[in-house]
Amino acid sequence: MNISILIPTKDRPDFILRLLKYYSISNFRGSLLICDSSNSKLFEVNKSNIDKFKNKIDIEYYHKPKLDMFKAISYLCNRVKTDYSALVCDDDLILTDCMQVSINFLDQNKDYSAVHGKALLMGIEDGQCKANGKITSLIEYPVANIKHSKPIDRVESFFNDALNLNMAITRSEINTEAFLQMSHIDSYNASYIFGEMLHASIICARGKIGKVDEYGLLRQFHAEQYFHQIKIIDWMSRPEWCGVYNFLKIVITREVRASEGSSSKSIDDGVSDILSRWVRKMLSSIGDNNKSISNSIYIRLVSYFKNIKFLKLLVRYIMFFLVKNRKNIIHDAFIHKGVAIYLDIVKEKNQNK
Repeated sequence: MNISILIPTKDRPDFILRLLKYYSISNFRGSLLICDSSNSKLFEVNKSNIDKFKNKIDIEYYHKPKLDMFKAISYLCNRVKTDYSALVCDDDLILTDCMQVSINFLDQNKDYSAVHGKALLMGIEDGQCKANGKITSLIEYPVANIKHSKPIDRVESFFNDALNLNMAITRSEINTEAFLQMSHIDSYNASYIFGEMLHASIICARGKIGKVDEYGLLRQFHAEQYFHQIKIIDWMSRPEWCGVYNFLKIVITREVRASEGSSSKSIDDGVSDILSRWVRKMLSSIGDNNKSISNSIYIRLVSYFKNIKFLKLLVRYIMFFLVKNRKNIIHDAFIHKGVAIYLDIVKEKNQNK
């Protein structure tokens, strides 16, 4: 299979074991590139687990304890040898069957730079950060699907919705350049949201973004994810914010000019307008009651109620109600072969067996 999966990880061997079990069972024939920033003790646990699967999966494993997540991704990008690649955080997954469908799509559509399958958001025991346990939510959510012919229109479409793109299956030449540019941003700003915006902008500028009718990306929802704990006004008040914002604008302008073969002032103005609208939207969200609830009250409710047995149903309802772009539990996903294999692994009582 002509694809490399880039997996940065740190101090979470249970999540890596979960991925290894799935890709072994699902007959994955691509390459797994793992950059482990774990401490020495947990590195040895990961190494022991990986050694058990090396005869079944093509795995390249690197221990780089000093690298943060984004530098780890850049490190892995330089080791990609396949035509296609995708980022998979250690608690997420791209289904094997969707990879081949996506590769076929990109082989046949040269004007597309990346493609998604259908995406699912999974919660374990009401949003706990654990690799296995009872699955209490499975929600379908949208991913980027952008078909405009002009690069500036594709970038604008992305910033209008800001749907997930950094885990799409992407042409490696483009993906590598996008992730390498992301490594120029400090870890804080890359985590909260500049890194994702920068990567996605380059992908969009260089080609269309497709979607195949196959379950692909499975992400895990955590009630206390770092991203959702950062306050927008605190982030935008940091002294380095303007520098990173201008770097984003410079990169997007350069990418659009190169893709359109033009250096006209209208491109500069267009990029400025796109980013200005994006910032205004973020500022307006500070007073948005729904955002405030989802980022603060929800997390406190989960923390307070999660150990009270008779209120677990209430907590689950609150989670369904507050997750953005929510839908009911996706029942057909449970019987989809690829999804079912993964969910069975998630539900195992002891991951280390």
